[in-house]
Amino acid sequence: LWLTPVVQNDEHPHGYNAVDFFAVADDLGTREQYEQLVEAAHDRGMRVLFDFVCNHTAREHPFFQDADGDPDSPYHDWYEWEDSGEPATYFDWPYIANLDYSTLAVRRHVLDVVDEWAPLVDGFRVDMAWAVPTPFWREVRDRVKAVDDDFLLVDETIPYVPEFAHLVFDVHFDSTLYFRLRQIGQGNEPAGAAVDAVAGRARVGFPDHAGFLTYAENHDETRYLAACGRPAARAAAAAVGTL
Repeated sequence: LWLTPVVQNDEHPHGYNAVDFFAVADDLGTREQYEQLVEAAHDRGMRVLFDFVCNHTAREHPFFQDADGDPDSPYHDWYEWEDSGEPATYFDWPYIANLDYSTLAVRRHVLDVVDEWAPLVDGFRVDMAWAVPTPFWREVRDRVKAVDDDFLLVDETIPYVPEFAHLVFDVHFDSTLYFRLRQIGQGNEPAGAAVDAVAGRARVGFPDHAGFLTYAENHDETRYLAACGRPAARAAAAAVGTL
């Protein structure tokens, strides 16, 4: 069971702009209710993934509010800044600010977040894993695996990064297969391109033991049915289920 982020966030309801990494969002309920949800899932033989977002905070986060426009703030070094004085972001997203992982206090704070949530759940789906330094993920892996060797680490990395398969993440978003399925569904490539996408994993450097999360759509994407039509959507679902 993978839920999008459950932590306290700004006014955007998707939850990816955190204002408090340690609290459950008010509109979702209480910490106790979240723990009850995890327990209920476990009672039904299900495991729970926590959507772990640590590349950035919301600009509404109190640390950023303190740092913005104040070079003397104790949190100013927690963030990456452009020469203009604006916070660094990806894709010109206006509501977030990138954390600076060269700052030791940032790494310590995020590891505290790991320690807060990892004991409650069965794995992390890591948002924007490519944007956080790989050595930090090694530190996270060592920390969670020391407690639970079965703790699952899933990276959302588009396009995927083969190096993440070597002693870092267990499962990888298969963005390449996703793209090929879209191209096939829209008539731009032959159906065999899906098989080529799977075979291509080894060519780019993934080891045989690497696991992949295959998908034709997710919460970030348009519906495959709407984009490609029902026959293609049924075929894509069958491909995802078998490949």
